[in-house]
Amino acid sequence: MKNPENPVNRFVAYHFIEGRIPYNKLVVHLSEYGYKYGADMKNPQRLTYSVDVWDYYRTVGKYHDILKVTQVPTGEHEIYLNRVSKYNDGFDGDYSEVSTIAHAPGVGLNVKISATNGQYDNNALNGFYYPIDGILLKTTDVADALGGERMRMDLSTILSEMLSNSIRGADYHFFPKGYFAAITNESSGTKFAYLNAAWAGGTSWTDYQGDEFMAAGLSTLLCVSRQFQSLVLTKSVLVFLRILCVVWLSLILVRTLIACNRQDYPLTSVSLLITTPILN
Repeated sequence: MKNPENPVNRFVAYHFIEGRIPYNKLVVHLSEYGYKYGADMKNPQRLTYSVDVWDYYRTVGKYHDILKVTQVPTGEHEIYLNRVSKYNDGFDGDYSEVSTIAHAPGVGLNVKISATNGQYDNNALNGFYYPIDGILLKTTDVADALGGERMRMDLSTILSEMLSNSIRGADYHFFPKGYFAAITNESSGTKFAYLNAAWAGGTSWTDYQGDEFMAAGLSTLLCVSRQFQSLVLTKSVLVFLRILCVVWLSLILVRTLIACNRQDYPLTSVSLLITTPILN
């Protein structure tokens, strides 16, 4: 059972996502079509949604797989796993859902998550678990349905430290070297930061979902230098370009350090378990 090649092991692994994620953080709302986040960008309103919004997560195990999590704007804003739909996305479309692949037993598509666990708490010591109304399977139907979509995967969904420490969608953050287990080969001069539009009041830029990552430092400078060295440039021009890069990077790093006050965060990574009736 502990062998990652075992079919049961792989089945169970498809029900785990790294990161401690509460229900209202499984999907991020901010800049989608027709949505108004309200007066506080740090705490977007959750009463009125406009269109389907989804994120892709990486499951655990030796063979990482994709789990799509979608929240719909209708009803009680239910959240579904591996929901694949067609949308009114033409030139004059409003991006509303036109049709969706219906849930069928044993297929693994359009599986609904329950926000609660009835009379029992779904907040475990090292994560959350959510009952679902069907079995999650990575069948050929699921692979073909998800593989037929254009995927836009947010980097923060595969960085469990972002999820476990509730950093995604929060303020400006600076991360020390080695903070993320999934990011390797950082040089001693690499600086990694998370920028969020809410930090600036949301008036200057929003980006996709209002955030972005920034990597800078010695490795970036060397990369830029090598690119220019491949051109036929004079020594004085190369020196000028290097000075320009140093000044630009220094300004960015100073701004990052001041904003973050060099905060340190615990390196924690916990798991979220989505259970199915078959496992009870």
